Amino acid sequence: FFRQLNEVAELSFENKEGGYTEDDLVKMIGPYDAVMITSQHAITSRVIAAAPKLRIIVKRGAKPENVDYEAATKGGIVVAWTPGVNYVAVAEHALMLMLCLAKKTIPQMERLRGGAWRE
Repeated sequence: FFRQLNEVAELSFENKEGGYTEDDLVKMIGPYDAVMITSQHAITSRVIAAAPKLRIIVKRGAKPENVDYEAATKGGIVVAWTPGVNYVAVAEHALMLMLCLAKKTIPQMERLRGGAWRE
C-alpha cells in the first residue's frame, strides 16, 4: 500500500514513543496535505487551525472519535476511515479469548510461573 502511495505522493512517516501531544501535532502538521492517524492522535480544532494545507484525515479501522469534526468541516477537510477492515482479526481474537476461558489458560499460566509443574 505505502509503496504504491509513494509513487504518487511524498510520504513522511512520523512515530514517537508514547505518541504525540496536541502541542507536538500543532508544531509538525503545517506542511501536510493529508494525515493518517491512530486512535491516540487527538486532532483538535487547534491542530486543524495549524494545518492550512490539510485536506484529508484518515484512520484505519473504526470511525475516529478523536477528531474535531466541526473544525474539520469548517476547514474543508475530509475525515475518512475504513470500517470493517479488521473484522477478521476481531473475530479471531474473540474466539481465542473464548478458548482461553474454556481451557483455563490464565490460571494454568500462573501455576506454571509459580513452579507448580515441579510438584
